[in-house]
Amino acid sequence: AATSKAVKIIKDSINPIVNNISVDPNNAGGALYLFAPNSGGRYSLQVKADGHNGVWDDVNKRWLYCFNPDGYLVHGINPSIIGVGQSYQNVTNSRINYVTYTNTTSRPILASVMSPSGNVTIIKLNGVEVFRIPANTYHSFIIPPGSNYSASLAAYSVSGRPASANWVELR
Repeated sequence: AATSKAVKIIKDSINPIVNNISVDPNNAGGALYLFAPNSGGRYSLQVKADGHNGVWDDVNKRWLYCFNPDGYLVHGINPSIIGVGQSYQNVTNSRINYVTYTNTTSRPILASVMSPSGNVTIIKLNGVEVFRIPANTYHSFIIPPGSNYSASLAAYSVSGRPASANWVELR
């Protein structure tokens, strides 16, 4: 009795999915089709003879996502790519000299920093000095998710002032 109850729970859980899947009998490749309720669209999961695979939009006749045989995305938007769904933010006044910050997002951050006149800005990632930005010069770098980062002005050994003339992050 316990087994039949478990089977019923599984069946009830997957029926909404299964009811929207079919195999096209006219397609020699046997593409698996997913019907998107209320969208008017028809999408198929396809595997080509050369090993490329992905989601095909049958209405607009184009790949939504396509992966090569090694599993790399070759067409479509990868939401983890830097810049997708991100915007530039001026954080100059919140990036204080000698204070360590953490990228708590699940995405990489692109930082662009300008060192102020008459000073050098030292950039550290995870405690390691990675750049010394000369005065009046911009430098950009990527801050991986979960990484700690800081900036310090070589001429000032105290906190409390902005660590650069300009600090912009794509986040």
